[in-house]
Amino acid sequence: MTQRLAVIISRFVTGSAQSFNQQTNVDLTNKYIVLDLSELKGKLLPVGMFIALDYVWDTVKADRTKKKAIMIDEIWQLIGANSNRMAAEFCLTIFKTIRGFGGAAISATQDLSDFFGLEDGKYGRAIINNSKNKIILNLEPDEAKTVQEVLKLTKTELRSITQFERGEALICSNNNKVPVVIKASKEEQEMITTDRAELEAILQDRQKENTHF
Repeated sequence: MTQRLAVIISRFVTGSAQSFNQQTNVDLTNKYIVLDLSELKGKLLPVGMFIALDYVWDTVKADRTKKKAIMIDEIWQLIGANSNRMAAEFCLTIFKTIRGFGGAAISATQDLSDFFGLEDGKYGRAIINNSKNKIILNLEPDEAKTVQEVLKLTKTELRSITQFERGEALICSNNNKVPVVIKASKEEQEMITTDRAELEAILQDRQKENTHF
């Protein structure tokens, strides 16, 4: 047992993932910290997310008097079919208890099949049930049926979320379900867009600005 554990850990101590065995070079005293894990690939991404989330959770619990929020993007990496029960239980604990520490938890995912993939969707459903507000964007029919079951949507609401255009959403809060249209300002759109044509237009505009004196 000890030898097997040593083999597993060796990858993170002296092997290909030894970057985890170093002192951080991030100033953790900053008021606003972004933990960017985009350079981690494959099986290292869930490990990095777990370590980052563990640090954030310790920070949240340190002071109950301060308002704070944990935002977990692509949460399916931690509660999905390719994750494990320990990581999923950790995420669920955050959603169940963070209000007691004066905080809020926010998660986002585009892959509902994996969101409900671990242990027949046990953790995905539990996280949704512990979330007061849910925002649903456009979904494929199969994904929409899963959401319909969990959120008790009507047939009309089910049909709507499969036909949503960009910016349209259904907000579910308590027993209320309200369709909305979300419009970003120009500045917000420039920061969040991934549309290639829009990115090229932004780049051209900035190049023009830089050539004017």
